[in-house]
Amino acid sequence: MRERIMMGAVEEIREKGMKFTMSALARRVGVSKRSLYEHFESKEALVYSIIEAILEDANKKRLAVIADEQLTYQEKLKKVLTTQSTLFSPLDDKKCIEIKRFFCTRSIKKLDEIFEKQYLIVTDFLELGVKTREIRWVYLPVFEKMIRGTMNEIVDYQFLAENNVSVDKARDYMIDILIYGLIPHESNNIEINN
Repeated sequence: MRERIMMGAVEEIREKGMKFTMSALARRVGVSKRSLYEHFESKEALVYSIIEAILEDANKKRLAVIADEQLTYQEKLKKVLTTQSTLFSPLDDKKCIEIKRFFCTRSIKKLDEIFEKQYLIVTDFLELGVKTREIRWVYLPVFEKMIRGTMNEIVDYQFLAENNVSVDKARDYMIDILIYGLIPHESNNIEINN
């Protein structure tokens, strides 16, 4: 039932954004409003659970990439940094930004904890790369701050619209710059398809 409610909520968000109501969600899912509140104490808790499920799914995918012995470290690194959840079909950029704003107006420590877990997997993988000399030493707290800051700036609808780029594509460009840098080298002179 929880998964059914969450899937219904994703559809509500897709259609109405964060202005969806629990009453409309109850009608969509075919349960009473009381039933919704038995599973989720609030709309905020429901959306939090959706985000948590999406991030957990992405983390499982990251760990599978890391365990894949067929991939080189460099291939793994790019995949680990760009892995997306397929748990729910993707929301468009405007809806993602709306969700971000919804949570930015609230102090949600639990949500921060989930993001910390996500970065911990990436940080551990980067530390392994440094130890095995697959990547050069970098001060990882700064690298992590760069990723977080850049992701926060990329999820800006005005920026995306002005540059005619999606969140996913902007993230791919960011990761490419983080991995390969700005100075051309023969080994990283890669064209990105626009």
